[in-house]
Amino acid sequence: MSHTASNGTKTMSRRDLITRAGGLAVAAVVPGAISGSKEPAWAGVAQEFFPRKDDFSIPEGITYLNGAYMHPMPNKVRDAVRDYNDRRGGFTTQTSADPDLDNRVKAEFASLINAKTTEISYIPNTT
Repeated sequence: MSHTASNGTKTMSRRDLITRAGGLAVAAVVPGAISGSKEPAWAGVAQEFFPRKDDFSIPEGITYLNGAYMHPMPNKVRDAVRDYNDRRGGFTTQTSADPDLDNRVKAEFASLINAKTTEISYIPNTT
């Protein structure tokens, strides 16, 4: 893979460099490839280099690459989606924590369309 220059020094082509760099990348993730270790080369340094990893529920040994169609969801987002689905599944509205607001909105909308407030109800969508 190396070449000897006219002055006697050894050189390496770009192709050889890329090939060897790829081999190093593989060696870093294959347990035992470096120094006979039984752990991957990155073991124990994830928290230092990836301080936000605890924000996600990623199983050990799984690595996500940016595929633009699938990505891990942060735990806070997952919890917010779960809360939203719990509210929606319970037939409540976003404003149901304040019944007076619900009643005022219904009354104002009813007067806008010349209806009674008892004829107004919230629905999840209008499609």
